Amino acid sequence: MEVSMGGGSTGGAGGNSEVLVNFSEMVTIAMRLETIYNLYANGVQQSINKLAQSHFYQKGEATKVTDHYKDILEKTMELADNYKQAAMVVNYTLEEMIKKDEELQKILEVLE
Repeated sequence: MEVSMGGGSTGGAGGNSEVLVNFSEMVTIAMRLETIYNLYANGVQQSINKLAQSHFYQKGEATKVTDHYKDILEKTMELADNYKQAAMVVNYTLEEMIKKDEELQKILEVLE
């Protein structure tokens, strides 16, 4: 299902823009974003915790860096948060599209 939005003169440099959205493709994108997030949450996070608990470097000039090793590894998980947020935005958009579709269906039923 593709949804066309636009027709007004409020967007784009040309003054008349149209957005064509493929609903099923958006569902696929949301699922892929969730899959990536789950890879981080279920796999990468556990590996990061194990790495952060290792004491491979015990003495030397790099001790200052290894003292922050856990913090550095946890920065990786910020990427997972970005994927989760992106999935939430896509899911919200899908929900809003469904609501609008239901509203339009009710209007069409009244007009028939």
